[in-house]
Amino acid sequence: MDCLRDDNFQKEKTLMLDFFIYSFIILMAFLSFICSYQFAHQKWGSLIAGYNDLTDKQKKTVDFKAISKSTSRCAFAGGNYFLFMAGFLYLISNDEFNRSAAIILFTVPSFLFFVYIIHSVVKSAKYYKPEN
Repeated sequence: MDCLRDDNFQKEKTLMLDFFIYSFIILMAFLSFICSYQFAHQKWGSLIAGYNDLTDKQKKTVDFKAISKSTSRCAFAGGNYFLFMAGFLYLISNDEFNRSAAIILFTVPSFLFFVYIIHSVVKSAKYYKPEN
């Protein structure tokens, strides 16, 4: 009887941990989408890395609209990546995939996300150059 009680306790503990992990990932996705929306409307500029360190004189010479748009796209992509990871973790935890399919399913989108972010950062670097 104690064995059944311990087994049920372990299942409840695992379900509780899964709930907190999925809740955290979905919260991060939600925050990414909120940031994306705010950046798209040229708000919360102080949260944009690089822009918040500029002096007022320098801020007048950069293209803030383009910086906000680029950051908005990256935040939106990040939110989608969080949702993808939540779904991926759910499928892995329920043994829906074999290992080779799981590795491919995880690696390819992660690599594409990484390449997209690097490309966006390199592209947005030109927005920080002073306009003549």
